[in-house]
Amino acid sequence: MSSNDSDSDNGRAYRPSFSRYGAPMNINPDMDDDDIGDETTRRVGGATFTPTFAPVSIAPPEVQPDSISVLQSKAPVVETPNAKFGWDLRDAPTLPEFHPLDRASVFCPHTSVDVVANRIAKTLYERSVEGNFDNEKAKVKCLTSYNVEFRIFVYRGQDHYSHGVIVEVQRRSGASVLFVQDSQAILDAVQGKIPAALRESDAEAPLVSDTEDDNDDAKVALSSLNFVEKMLAYERSDATLLGLQTLSSLTDPAKMGAGTSSSVSTALVTDGNVVGGKVFNMITTRRPNEDELDEQYDLAVSITANVLRNVKGEISSFHRETLRPILIRDLEKAEKKPQRSYTAARCLEPLIAKDHCPTDLYVALEAAKSVGEVRHNALRVQADKCMRLIDEL
Repeated sequence: MSSNDSDSDNGRAYRPSFSRYGAPMNINPDMDDDDIGDETTRRVGGATFTPTFAPVSIAPPEVQPDSISVLQSKAPVVETPNAKFGWDLRDAPTLPEFHPLDRASVFCPHTSVDVVANRIAKTLYERSVEGNFDNEKAKVKCLTSYNVEFRIFVYRGQDHYSHGVIVEVQRRSGASVLFVQDSQAILDAVQGKIPAALRESDAEAPLVSDTEDDNDDAKVALSSLNFVEKMLAYERSDATLLGLQTLSSLTDPAKMGAGTSSSVSTALVTDGNVVGGKVFNMITTRRPNEDELDEQYDLAVSITANVLRNVKGEISSFHRETLRPILIRDLEKAEKKPQRSYTAARCLEPLIAKDHCPTDLYVALEAAKSVGEVRHNALRVQADKCMRLIDEL
């Protein structure tokens, strides 16, 4: 083999396999001590010693009472599955032969399916990721707050890996650096590791200016609205999604700064703004059963939540009253779409102070909070925050 071929092989990305023809990346094969060869030393319990024929006195070991308590305190804790977080999975299919696993996959040795399922559901709850659980296919359809859709698959191992469970994460649509963090947290959790710390939730983040160049950035961002307007003018779903994703970033203080996001948001709520009008129409003209437009609708509502927060709820009474029943409907459907319900609660927060009857929102918020306590932590926090604002009126 030539050196070029060798370099090519070394540079090729490794794809883990859990079939009999490959080994997973997180498993090391056991070494056989019998293959070590002739030695003048021997190994016992991992220690090395040299044989000697000198007399050795043997006395029974002394066991102190404190030692017994220490040994008892170090006894392994058996993890019991808990279906509180929404996934009561008892079995999973065996990984098919030659199935090409995604690189984001791990093997969990000596772990049952129900324990792995509980770890997945708990991680999704803590990181506020919407999960729709499918027991028949042992998979989860997930949607994040930053509109990345992905799947989690659970398999039983085969042959050399029959003593554990395999978990695979596949991204389907959307893009964000945050997905890398969430994906790694899921893979760490299923292995019994402690996931990395959660990123700061935008439900409680203060809206402050973070740069001295916000005014200059705002001018550039406002010019970017022309690009968004052109994207939304095309009658193509990919162009529309690109425009909405760009607008979502432009109105997000965490990404663009308070000054930039505020300037863009103020422009969007100005009478006659083309982009603002199209976003509003996407929300108000969508029919409830138009599932093919779900991604556009969710992005439009997320943009609206950003805008309402940036302008502190200062919009016309017409727009306020038109949005109100739509947001209540999304809150009432929290069981089916907790992520959408969370976004609706974000929209309601800056509108509560001037709502004509805020107590009418309480029932929907209370139901959404109940769902959030089981499936979506950010929904629980946001619904509770809105309920506290109503109580303070």
